[in-house]
Amino acid sequence: MPDLDENIFPEEGFPVGGEEPAPEVKEPEIADEENTPWLKFIEKYPQYMNEPLPEGMEEAVAAGETPTEAYLRLENQRLNEKLRLIKVEELLRNAAVGPAKSTAAESPEDDFAAGLMYEG
Repeated sequence: MPDLDENIFPEEGFPVGGEEPAPEVKEPEIADEENTPWLKFIEKYPQYMNEPLPEGMEEAVAAGETPTEAYLRLENQRLNEKLRLIKVEELLRNAAVGPAKSTAAESPEDDFAAGLMYEG
């Protein structure tokens, strides 16, 4: 008859046969050279961990820019375009025709018309 201690709860990770299981050795995580720029980018801009990257960023990185450089350049372009549109809008607003109200002096109040409009 085998020793009862060897067969007690082996599926739950208790030592079987009186031997301690060897501790798991974790290999150190080494970031390779290729992923380091992306890790720095995600560190600076964590919102892009769960959101899609800005349009044109993948192409810029494939062309040789680092992810952070590409993002900053694209963001700068986006903000410059937004500023340009705001300036154009302001220019158009200032050049637009004013209200259709007449600039002529108002005519004096007509007593007859005032009597018709009287609510009393």
